[in-house]
Amino acid sequence: MPFPILLIILAGAAIAGVAAWDYLRELVVDDLLPWVDETWPELAPKVRQAFAAVDNAVVSVRRVVKAAWTALRGALLKLTVDIERRTANEYVRRVTSWLRVKLEPTKVARRVEEEVVDFDDLPSDVREQLLRDASARTSVDVKASRDRELAVLEV
Repeated sequence: MPFPILLIILAGAAIAGVAAWDYLRELVVDDLLPWVDETWPELAPKVRQAFAAVDNAVVSVRRVVKAAWTALRGALLKLTVDIERRTANEYVRRVTSWLRVKLEPTKVARRVEEEVVDFDDLPSDVREQLLRDASARTSVDVKASRDRELAVLEV
């Protein structure tokens, strides 16, 4: 798998997991911790301490993810993923990125990477869109998508 595609997948997974933390934290604070307090009062301080440590780690990851995206975003002009049906179960995933050249800020480098993937290996939202629209192709503006995901990560 080409490195930029792997990087996009890992970044998306990290953002999604960290974005879900607010919901998980609410569940733990509202439901789990009171239940532990009531059911195992002798264990409650250790559970609360462990949860606080996990929360600190997640907040640290959020900060790193936001800082890394902010740094990349300055050089990344656009990043799109185009998916097009090739056969009944094979799709071509084309990742196109436009970056400012480091030493020449007025110059733009364009890079296109393609790979053939099975329908099952596409992200669930992309599969859903392809099925819903009965379309043979779709396109995702990854930069805009990541900006929206990170907007919810208030640190």
